[in-house]
Amino acid sequence: MNVVSAAIPGTDPEAKELLMVAHLFERIATPGANDNCSGVATILETGRTLARLISKGTLEAPRRTIRFLWVPEITGTREFLYKFPDLEDKLMAVLNFDMTGANPKTTDAYLRMKSTPDSCPSFLNDLIANLLLCVDQTFIRTQWGANSQFNYRLCPFISGSDHTVFLAAGIPAMQFNYYSDNFYHSSEDRSKHVDPTEMKRVGFMAGTGFYYLATAGAE
Repeated sequence: MNVVSAAIPGTDPEAKELLMVAHLFERIATPGANDNCSGVATILETGRTLARLISKGTLEAPRRTIRFLWVPEITGTREFLYKFPDLEDKLMAVLNFDMTGANPKTTDAYLRMKSTPDSCPSFLNDLIANLLLCVDQTFIRTQWGANSQFNYRLCPFISGSDHTVFLAAGIPAMQFNYYSDNFYHSSEDRSKHVDPTEMKRVGFMAGTGFYYLATAGAE
């Protein structure tokens, strides 16, 4: 099974790890720009940016490893955990990126941030909630983006993507998801309906949140 993985290694091999996941495809009939080239590109750019800042010395090397995973949806994630079962005890938090860049002006979509269920309580919900407020109050724009007002909801748990695989293993996981996209699972899910500003906002939250957790101490 084609699963692509990468990591920014932490300085403490005994510390917990963090993981970002995005599915490369669901099934052959439904490849799309928002679902899910946007998620694939978002974590690729987030990882590239963190790696560059760390290599330049702008950011200190993280204490905890930050992993990146690109998979066939759900099945690839399951196979990865089957192959590396020790990760179930090492992963502290997971963020799933499934449709992270819909242009709100053409798709009528907004960001749904899916929380962990009550059966898997976590500080992750509160951290992301604070970052959502931060982005809402920060001037994050791009040259080619629609630059719309940030429209988001912090939602209760909703299943249906790779985060559910980690939750089933007791690992706190949340999902970034722009929905409901007018072009979802259609031949019109094209790059013209993907917005770089929305992707930059999601990447900012993901990179900031996970670098914070990767360097956090006991307090």
